[in-house]
Amino acid sequence: MNNPNSDDSGTPFGRDRKIADRNVAGPPISDDEYQQLRARIELDEAIASGASPAQSPDSASDVSPVLRLLHDCLSPTDVTLRLTQAERSQEDWQLPNPFGRFEIRERIGQGAFGVVWKAYDPQLQRDVAIKVLHPELRSAGSLSQRFIQEARAAARLNHPNIVRVHDAGAIEGISYIAAEIIEGQKLETISPEGPRFNPRQAAQLIAQLADAIAHSHAQGVLHRDIKPDNVLLQICQDSSGTSRIIPRLTDFGLARIQDDDIALSTAGVLIGTVQYMSPEQLQGTSVSSGLSTDIYALGVLLYEMLTGTRPRGTASNVYQIIEASRSIASTLSINRKIPHDIDAICMRCLELNPNDRYSSADSLNDDLKRYLDGRPILARPLSSGQLLLRWCGLHKIAAAMISIAILSLSVAIAVLSWSSKVLAEQNAQLKIARDSQEYATREAIEQETQYRHLAWISSMQRAYAFYEDTRLPAVAELMNELAITHPDETARPEWQLLKHELNRSFRSLYKVDYPLREVVSIPNTNSIAFVGDSPKVHVMDLDNGQIIHKLTTEVRQIHALAANRDGSKLAIGGTTEKDSDKSYPYIIDLKSGQLTRIDHAGDTTIESLVFSGDDQWLAVAYRYENAILLPLHNSEHASVSIASS
Repeated sequence: MNNPNSDDSGTPFGRDRKIADRNVAGPPISDDEYQQLRARIELDEAIASGASPAQSPDSASDVSPVLRLLHDCLSPTDVTLRLTQAERSQEDWQLPNPFGRFEIRERIGQGAFGVVWKAYDPQLQRDVAIKVLHPELRSAGSLSQRFIQEARAAARLNHPNIVRVHDAGAIEGISYIAAEIIEGQKLETISPEGPRFNPRQAAQLIAQLADAIAHSHAQGVLHRDIKPDNVLLQICQDSSGTSRIIPRLTDFGLARIQDDDIALSTAGVLIGTVQYMSPEQLQGTSVSSGLSTDIYALGVLLYEMLTGTRPRGTASNVYQIIEASRSIASTLSINRKIPHDIDAICMRCLELNPNDRYSSADSLNDDLKRYLDGRPILARPLSSGQLLLRWCGLHKIAAAMISIAILSLSVAIAVLSWSSKVLAEQNAQLKIARDSQEYATREAIEQETQYRHLAWISSMQRAYAFYEDTRLPAVAELMNELAITHPDETARPEWQLLKHELNRSFRSLYKVDYPLREVVSIPNTNSIAFVGDSPKVHVMDLDNGQIIHKLTTEVRQIHALAANRDGSKLAIGGTTEKDSDKSYPYIIDLKSGQLTRIDHAGDTTIESLVFSGDDQWLAVAYRYENAILLPLHNSEHASVSIASS
């Protein structure tokens, strides 16, 4: 398939040099950098296609850090994908036999950069693993330096969970490392069928690896490439014949010696396997990364062992993996059976901020041992209830004895309480029996009187409730009923008081089926006008109680009503109009019955209206707005604003 970024000659990024300069952020690229970048990309494609590379990757080692980081971010996440074809072309390659003093037995493994052989060392009289670079990669200066650094880093270490290095050097121009040979399988953590380890097994293995990393860090060596392929599982038997699995950490090819003056990692170059790299490594700051990068990788291993899945999903490039690092789902969200403590330990290792992770591999190892021993962990402090449950689990006999004692005491208290309750109930029943006959006699005599009295009290309470709610017709109706059913009770003070107040203060004038809002007296007449949640205006003659005017207006609900000084006009206002969402004041001429709208609209309900003393102005108060004065003699309706109080 043709490369969409190739020119006619098939060379990647073969576009015009000016276009390349214009599209790259940062300072312009020099001619040397541009040529080196082209050479590096051509080499990558050659390796991916299985061809023999014509030049070393080091020819582009001085490329701009920004371009190098962009190249790594947009490339596949596993560099071994680009070397797979090259590996296949080298499967038939053999080491000289003998190789120095070593007797080569068989090839036992190979990766993207090196091949591992099983050999016999007659000098030490034992089998060893011989690791060498692929022939075509030995000319790459950086790879050779990393190979030498692996030997230097591993030589510093002596730990039961780290594969030991016996010897290192060069034979016939071929650099090699002779290491302890481990009979065991590589650690496998990802499985579509679910986790391969239970939480306790996972904690035991990671605790051993954390102890190994703590030893490595104490010797000034950062591994920086902890992943399942670099962990071998060795099955050993103790003196009692019990088998146990010992994880052995290997491959320090990307390790950094902290006191080394030469940093093989250039800023902007990704070092490690991206699925197990910390966010700060993925952002190209691996040189400045500290101990927390290895702790993050251990957290990824623990997550995969607990869930069988990757914590950052199936992200396909560096940018996506960095983004996924910001929102890693807890192991509990994948499997609710995982203990909270081991979930807390795992998620603390995977914190985005390095300062929020464990401060050292020793701290991680200590917390894992706390979990395995059933003690409170430091990653998630336990509540008082959880501490009590944990203590009971660790001291089962003492907890059982205390529980029995508490249970016995509780039973004794319960029995005494029950006995006291039974005795009290029996005494009460005896008293009831003694009083029952006397009570029955009194009840027969007082039953009717009590019933009538209760009925009277209930009816009077209802009457007073109606009075407080100003439901005066209901009060009058109820009191008339009481006068018929309880004629002997009408002399009581409560009935006389309510009847007097009802006759003295109120009389029923007119009944409407909606709430009233305003009632005004019309000057120079013995009439009143009243309005409410209706478009109607009623005018009543108080002399005879007759309605003399019933006007239907354009206002849906009238909230404000006012009468002028001579009683000839009414002003009304209320809610906004349905079609325009505006409210207008209206003037009603009581003599002619004419309804006139004042063309001054408000955006809210009119709450109050007042005529001026000379009937030339109308004060209008809108809800939530200032009151205004509208001239009644001017068709233009000029207004003067008055501040609301």
